[in-house]
Amino acid sequence: QVDGFRLDAVKHIFPWFFNDFYDEAVYQKGRPNLQGEYTTPFSFGEAYEGDFGALQEYVRKDGYGNRDVLDFPLFFTLRDIFNAQGFGDLRNLTTASVDGIDGNHNSGNYGVHFAGSHDDEAPAADNPAHAYILTRAGYPLVYFNAYEFGDGRDFPKAGRGDALGGRYGELITRLVSIHNEYARGEMKIRREAEDLYIYERSRNLLVGISDRQDEGYREATVYVDIPPETELRELTGNHGQSEDIPEYVTVDSNWQVTLRVPHNDQQRGYVMYGPDNPKGDLSIDPVSHVIPADSEDKSLAQQRLADIPVVTADTITLSLQTTAEVPEDNAIFRLNRGENVTGDMFMEGDFAGFELFEFSDPQHDGGIGLYEQVIDVSDLEEGYHYIRVAAFINRPEDYPYIYTDFRKVFYLDRKGAEMEVLYPPLEDGTHTIESQEYVLRFKNTCGTGNSFHIFFDEDAQSENVDDYLDKLSEENRMTQYDRRHWEYQWEDIPPGEQAVAVVGFEESGRASLNRWDNFEVETGIRNWILY
Repeated sequence: QVDGFRLDAVKHIFPWFFNDFYDEAVYQKGRPNLQGEYTTPFSFGEAYEGDFGALQEYVRKDGYGNRDVLDFPLFFTLRDIFNAQGFGDLRNLTTASVDGIDGNHNSGNYGVHFAGSHDDEAPAADNPAHAYILTRAGYPLVYFNAYEFGDGRDFPKAGRGDALGGRYGELITRLVSIHNEYARGEMKIRREAEDLYIYERSRNLLVGISDRQDEGYREATVYVDIPPETELRELTGNHGQSEDIPEYVTVDSNWQVTLRVPHNDQQRGYVMYGPDNPKGDLSIDPVSHVIPADSEDKSLAQQRLADIPVVTADTITLSLQTTAEVPEDNAIFRLNRGENVTGDMFMEGDFAGFELFEFSDPQHDGGIGLYEQVIDVSDLEEGYHYIRVAAFINRPEDYPYIYTDFRKVFYLDRKGAEMEVLYPPLEDGTHTIESQEYVLRFKNTCGTGNSFHIFFDEDAQSENVDDYLDKLSEENRMTQYDRRHWEYQWEDIPPGEQAVAVVGFEESGRASLNRWDNFEVETGIRNWILY
């Protein structure tokens, strides 16, 4: 299933088609929510157009349609500002977005914001451009080119190499974390100048952006909705680029903050300040062993950045231990999309699928900051599983929440890579082949195998996987032709009953054996005995 659609070149299709046909085709055809109700997938259209009225024709958010558009008016403005080598006018950001079709350009109701795409390179000063789209109100999109068709091409465009972190740095992933953990609340413009732009996500986050290309910084004192005496921490790490940029600022008694925003001479022309969020370590136990992260020899799109703990037990204990640096108020967890571990899961809202820990001892209440949950994983599918934990700071009830997003992935490996024979099909208990050449096809039913080797007849007699490991070769390696499907071209097949053995490997390192004795080869060849 897919969660939504990007609709290409919608301006070449009449709007009535979407209203009369498309919306009906996708209405309540999406993935069911936790209540089991079918949802309508989110769609956004590409219309290379700057006119709000023309773009509005392709937007529908009335509960039946769930469509938006790429924010080309904002993209054109970002390109003009951040390609101007420090001479752009940041004031133009305020009314740039297609979000303005409802009269409020910064409400977050309309538009999918982007700074670059497969068609159009991001502007030269793309770091502050991405900092803006990831913290303004609305839906941001960061373009990543997986180089499926190789590099060195003009199309698709290069995109952000650091979109997933890794070898090109963590700048974008840090901005995405700030987006998730802080960027909510009404967007309020606090200072508009040609080379300095400051806005607040009310009571949560204060952002300053500069496009100047010379060294130095701009300073400004602005009003905020954050209460006096609140200490705010610089969240991006840009304070470390200069001793002039403080790591912490404090709201004064007049509800004002003095902000220093670095110039963009090093592509670091932005700062973001907010109340500090919790720190800590998330762990699972027991762990059999760890699959190490991939080396940089792999392509950027295929490189796995994280070490993966392997679990072979039927239960695990999930633990979050926070530090004393920032006392947290509460923490909740989610397994995959919502497995309902405790039987008391949040069913809707921003934290649908999350649950309270059975054991919690918050530091805000004088505890040690420990959260623990025993999880039965015996009924989960083999392979990868994903855990998210949100740890919150204490805030007044009418304030937007601020939290830290902890994530952990583990590989469940309680059995080997199981195979099912697809072709030749099973008929009357036998897999029958009637030729001397045949393409055998198998399905890896658990989906965890990443390499398979096949053996026949006398080479397939043993029921011990270790007996096959010294016979692995390129000649007996099977070919993957779909996500869970593998095949092998069997040639010069002798007649009679045949044993077939398949040795499968998983990313965890486990080798396992699948073996069949019920292959019957009827090739029409006869063995003549001469007297």
